[in-house]
Amino acid sequence: MEHDWNPTQWIANEPGKAAGGFLHEYGHYFNLGHQTCSLNLMGTSYSGARTSFSGCQVREMYESLMTKNIRKYVICEDVIDHNIDIVNDETWSNNIKVFGDIHIKNGGKLTITCELHMQPNTRIIV
Repeated sequence: MEHDWNPTQWIANEPGKAAGGFLHEYGHYFNLGHQTCSLNLMGTSYSGARTSFSGCQVREMYESLMTKNIRKYVICEDVIDHNIDIVNDETWSNNIKVFGDIHIKNGGKLTITCELHMQPNTRIIV
């Protein structure tokens, strides 16, 4: 599939398209894949308006923020209500409440330098 990929032209002539392209690429950083909906920012078409993320995509971005090292720069909330898989070397430095299990996978390392509050019956599994 051929795309009309010319960011320099977009910035000069179509700033809305450039912003959409930026948000699309940023979506990949948050583990989002391509979507077939033409209005979705993660759509594969570079023509037309791409104006939104779905609710599921917003949740995926939130999970990425809360479970990657970027969490130390962006504070969304202080509660995580799902299981967390640690697959890389991570340091948690913001106080947090966790309502699910923390799974430290092979190759993963978790350093906690903050207050970590876990609910009864939740575990850290290594």
